[in-house]
Amino acid sequence: MTKKNLVILGGKGLGTSVALVAETELQYRILGFINDEIPEGEFILKKNRYRVLGSQQCLDQYLQDDSNLFVNCYVGMSLSRSLFYERMEALNLPEEKIVSIISSRSVIDPTATISKGAVVEPHCYVGPQAKLGKCARIRTGTYLGHDSELGEYATVAMGTTIGGESNIGRAAYIGMGVTLRESTSVGPFAKVGMGSVVVKSVPANTVCFGNPAHSNTNPCP
Repeated sequence: MTKKNLVILGGKGLGTSVALVAETELQYRILGFINDEIPEGEFILKKNRYRVLGSQQCLDQYLQDDSNLFVNCYVGMSLSRSLFYERMEALNLPEEKIVSIISSRSVIDPTATISKGAVVEPHCYVGPQAKLGKCARIRTGTYLGHDSELGEYATVAMGTTIGGESNIGRAAYIGMGVTLRESTSVGPFAKVGMGSVVVKSVPANTVCFGNPAHSNTNPCP
């Protein structure tokens, strides 16, 4: 079986986890990483693993090769969520070049919808009628309840429980170990801090944290 080339956009965290799933479960050949922080030719990990192909400036070079496919693993923690979203859209990756990375070690209900470019790491559960938008990501150990939705570029970190009929907005970020009550929403471009227990909806473009979680009145940094 011929392996397909996969170019990963992003860095060590989500990117290397996705690389491992793509290599060991989905039979991709990891061509390398597009990364703006590590110099071209160096490696994402020690022991000469996963070469950096260059920054976003060299992306077009790899898009021109029809044999290359791409997965977007940028998380953008140093940016506002709205700016992160704008930069992801500005990449303008052709839809036919984008792949979803879905671990075979996760349980996904057959009625769930997984959009182009989404990532589902190992040991996740995606319930009936749940939806992952374009390039949405759920990390290891996440529970996504029935009829819940993740907007495009939303990221849910490890060990998070999202109750049924909940909605996570566009490019929102949910930290590790968060519990989100059923029928609760997190607005677009919002952040929910690690370990928070969310019992009421979170406004767009705000930071929410604590148990029970409360929103910061300042715009999301």
